[in-house]
Amino acid sequence: MMKKDAHGAPIKDRQNGHTHFVMRVWALLLQWLSPDKTQSAILGKNLPDDDEESCPPNAPENFLMWVGSTTPLDRNQEDEQKATHELFRMVETGGPETGASLKVVRDTERGKVWLFDKPAHTSNYRCESNSIKVNVAPYEVYEGWKENQIYDFCWSSKFPEVDNDPYGDYVIFQWKSEGSNVYPFFMKVQAGRFEMTHYNTRLDGEKHKVVWWTRIEADKWYDIRIRVLLSSDQDIGTVQLFLDNAPQKFTADREGKPREPDERDPFTLVCQTFSPARHYLKWGVYNTGFPLNALKHYVDKLMVKRIA
Repeated sequence: MMKKDAHGAPIKDRQNGHTHFVMRVWALLLQWLSPDKTQSAILGKNLPDDDEESCPPNAPENFLMWVGSTTPLDRNQEDEQKATHELFRMVETGGPETGASLKVVRDTERGKVWLFDKPAHTSNYRCESNSIKVNVAPYEVYEGWKENQIYDFCWSSKFPEVDNDPYGDYVIFQWKSEGSNVYPFFMKVQAGRFEMTHYNTRLDGEKHKVVWWTRIEADKWYDIRIRVLLSSDQDIGTVQLFLDNAPQKFTADREGKPREPDERDPFTLVCQTFSPARHYLKWGVYNTGFPLNALKHYVDKLMVKRIA
């Protein structure tokens, strides 16, 4: 007979063997996201509508593996921030003398949120997290990203400035690789636009191809979810993008060619999303070559899921 937990849900064997801990984290996370609901109501009734993809769906097959909250999940939002070294392998600031930092600030709409803050500097052009930690180790060391596995990368972003003249675009998220693929995809802000770029190693000449963009506004929160099937085969790997829970149509294919209006699945980008080298996630601000560019990026509701 299949074992069940205290809420009647079947207990499945997980690779890391922390099922009871995961259920507790689920309850606490969902209380954090929906503080006006009781824990029992969240666990039993807070399922998404059939026609709506939410982030994250409360389904036992979808394993929440990491939450980048500003406070530990067993405390309330008034408590001190969770130390960045508990959540990330490191935060790249160029050194203490640059003044760049990742800190917790209070947002009028969201409450406590993260702020990646990079002041103007003579040489430093970044303030970024580098790799998420799971069970005190970088995830690529603790368990490792799996080829042919689906993951959701979720967060919310707000930008004080979206027109970065005269400094050009700046990067706010990277799915980074230390192999030849460098970064299968990353997201940036440029001239009032939010963009996703795919790095295509198989192309001659310019390999950076903008595959999606939309207009955005300053001082407005945007909820982002990227669902990715990891594959080193460019004909198997896929990327899907959701903005404020709405699926997004890609504007170009992996070679940067405009998508046809009658294309069968405009919501999916087929491309290489993985390589055997080390992979890791990065959030923050990055504008190589323009250290005098002062940048701020507010981030909320960071989470990563493994999809069954």
